[in-house]
Amino acid sequence: MNYSLVKPNTLYQKTIEWREYLCYFLTTITVPLYKKLCKPAVSKWNITMEQLAAHPEESLGRKWFEFYEGQGFTISANYEEHDITHVILGYRTTIIEETRMYSFMFGAGKVSAPTLLTLIFGAVFLPEFMSVFYKDYQLGREAVDFSKWDFRHLLHERVDTLQEMILKKNIHKRAIYL
Repeated sequence: MNYSLVKPNTLYQKTIEWREYLCYFLTTITVPLYKKLCKPAVSKWNITMEQLAAHPEESLGRKWFEFYEGQGFTISANYEEHDITHVILGYRTTIIEETRMYSFMFGAGKVSAPTLLTLIFGAVFLPEFMSVFYKDYQLGREAVDFSKWDFRHLLHERVDTLQEMILKKNIHKRAIYL
């Protein structure tokens, strides 16, 4: 996972990188703990990268495959929906972008331990991005809470169709990338 968008060429930028790394480090502790305590032992998904690659162009399945290829990792059991959220909303996997995505999801109605913990980490360690996180929260308030959708049945759907279903307005209107 790329934990930072920032290139540390000034002292301020270096402090952001350190704070992002601290958030990343905390997630390396909390995520396995959450997974052990709250996630099922076996994923409900039974899909391979080859199956994802075989989906039609512009479909959720193919875009999900491309997301993994672009990130340099593969399917992680019980985190399929999380990764699909990245695909649909277009957030990258840096700490700031993860916090933005969780801000959006919180605005849309998703309340969970990972959501709340990510928002707390973002507020404490990256307060200068609060206005960006708030804009993503506001966009989420305009959206449908899709956190409980079963995407196993939607892998052949076009991503832009799913985006329109979730956010009736143009999804690309969301806050500008940093």
